[in-house]
Amino acid sequence: MATRKKAAWNDEFERAEQAAKSVFSKTKLRPRIALVLGSGLGAFADEFASSTKIPYGKIPHFPQSTAIGHVGQLVIGKVGDIAVAGMQGRVHLYEGYSIKDVIFPIRVFARMGIKAVILTNAAGGIKPEFSQGRLVVIKDHINLQGVNPSLRATAEFACWEFPASRTPPREFSTSRSTTSKCWKPPSGSRDNSSPCSKQ
Repeated sequence: MATRKKAAWNDEFERAEQAAKSVFSKTKLRPRIALVLGSGLGAFADEFASSTKIPYGKIPHFPQSTAIGHVGQLVIGKVGDIAVAGMQGRVHLYEGYSIKDVIFPIRVFARMGIKAVILTNAAGGIKPEFSQGRLVVIKDHINLQGVNPSLRATAEFACWEFPASRTPPREFSTSRSTTSKCWKPPSGSRDNSSPCSKQ
């Protein structure tokens, strides 16, 4: 059983390697930062300079988005002088995908040499001062999915990770104060101000 499981994970990493090589064959940029752009934020990737847009269907083994508003393409480009990769749309468990499918793009990013991934989503809140388009950092969450997305494969591929029930390292959250100064809410948002500039 252990040998069979190890073989399955080795195959998973091989597929991720194939996908990463396919992406690199279409662009000369080598990003070290990736963004998973959730609902309402996909248009940010359209602002990347010197960009290459790759539909998920053109990337080997890459799951394809079916959710409304998720374009379903990977955009490699630059924000200022920094090369970045932006996912315009993601896949979800509720679309019928397995947890391995959902986390596959992150494995591809790892094979691409990505060092940091910024995950975004459209979230709700009960604080009266929250308004549409407000940028916040999620400090904690409750995993009710029944699966853990930070599944570890084998010792050969062990990497630093944190449990699904815990939040990312503090340096990722505290960096918001500097990185968000250039962020603006999506066009059409009711809140046309940058909330972080008010801090």
